[in-house]
Amino acid sequence: YGVLGGRRCGKTSFLLQLEHDLNATPAPTRRLLPRFLDMQEVVPRSPSDFFGAIYRVVTKDTGVQPWQGGPYQDFLSSLDRVRPALEKRLGPDWVVVLLMDELDLAAEKLPDSECFANLRNLLMVSRYSRNFRVVATGVSSLSDLITDRSSPLNNLDPVYLGILSGEATWALVKAGF
Repeated sequence: YGVLGGRRCGKTSFLLQLEHDLNATPAPTRRLLPRFLDMQEVVPRSPSDFFGAIYRVVTKDTGVQPWQGGPYQDFLSSLDRVRPALEKRLGPDWVVVLLMDELDLAAEKLPDSECFANLRNLLMVSRYSRNFRVVATGVSSLSDLITDRSSPLNNLDPVYLGILSGEATWALVKAGF
C-alpha cells in the first residue's frame, strides 16, 4: 500500500503504530514481521544500498552473515543462502511487512528506476513474493510512482486519507490515539 500525505500529517506515526499493532497481535497462521525502514536514514543511491537496507531488516536478530552488496540478483541469492536460518528462527510461513517511510526520497536519490523495478519483481513474481509486503509513505512524488501506468511501483494501492467526520473524530479520541 502507498500512503500519501503532506509533511507532518502523521504518516510516520501511522507506520510506527502499524508496527506496534502487528507485533502485539500475532497472526494465527502466518508469521508477520513488521520492519520499519526510514529512507531518510538509508538515503539509497544504488540498488545495492536499497536492498542492503532491506536485507538488514529481514535478517535482524537471526545471526546470519551480512550481505556484501551487489545487484538485485545477488540479494535474492543471499536470501537463498540464509533461508534455512530464517525458517529455523521464523518458521516456514514468514512474511516481512516492509514499512517504508518517505519512499519518494529514494526515488529522488537513485539514478534510475532499476531499484523500483526490482522491488516490483520482489513483491509480484520473485520466488520470495509470498514473503514480502510493503506499506510505503511519501508525499506527492510517491503518487507519481504509484499511478503512472509505466511505473515499476504501480502494483501498490494508494490509500487516500481524508478529513474525519465529527463522529469519527470522537471515536478516535475515545480510543485514545
